[in-house]
Amino acid sequence: RKSRQLLGKLTGKIAGGNKRKRLVMTGFGVVLFIGLALIVLASPIVAVRTVQVEGGKYADAALVRSVSDSLKGKSVLTVDTKTARERLESDPWIKSARITTSLPSRVLIQINERIPVAWFLGVDNRARVIDEDGLVLSVVEGRPTQYMWIEGTGSNLTAGASSAAAYRAAGQLAMSLPSELAPMVKHLGVAGSEQITMTLKTGTVINFGSPVDMRNKLVNVVVLLRRQDVNSIISIDVSTGTPVVQS
Repeated sequence: RKSRQLLGKLTGKIAGGNKRKRLVMTGFGVVLFIGLALIVLASPIVAVRTVQVEGGKYADAALVRSVSDSLKGKSVLTVDTKTARERLESDPWIKSARITTSLPSRVLIQINERIPVAWFLGVDNRARVIDEDGLVLSVVEGRPTQYMWIEGTGSNLTAGASSAAAYRAAGQLAMSLPSELAPMVKHLGVAGSEQITMTLKTGTVINFGSPVDMRNKLVNVVVLLRRQDVNSIISIDVSTGTPVVQS
């Protein structure tokens, strides 16, 4: 009996020793893994060396360059792309930005820009270039004639601000002009706070009224101009939805 008890104690000690060894080895493995991970993260092998930019025709070149430079040298595994993206999207011209990384050392920046569609003058006689959502993309001197002019005097908005509803609707109208009508348009206009007009190159003035149901109003104008000679039309009032023609 004594020999069996002695054998049991010995077996228990051996089992306990093996368990402690396993725990020590497991702990050592975890420490080794963490150490190797830190070495990899700090290694120049995975440091960002190449930053490729796609898009960015109108975006602030200095901002894009600054963001690109801020990514270089960082670990491709832990580089802060969220902050970089937010910096880019602070530019009114940039609607959204996407930043992706790939091993061993590459970052790709994809820029989706807003499209300028029209402009109007502020009280300060400076032009506000807007997109179809009425967002002011830039404030410029002179007349940016490559975009549709919205006649009228708006507020002295800064880049990144949203224009009034009438200017926003006029911008959407400029963006929506069908190919058969666009060459005929001289400029758009905002009268008062809610009256949108369109002046054709023939001198014909089209009154769209308040900025509601603009799509149907535009369709009615296009259908009317297909049926009648625009040169004989002085004005078209489509503010109620049904065109009223003055010849």
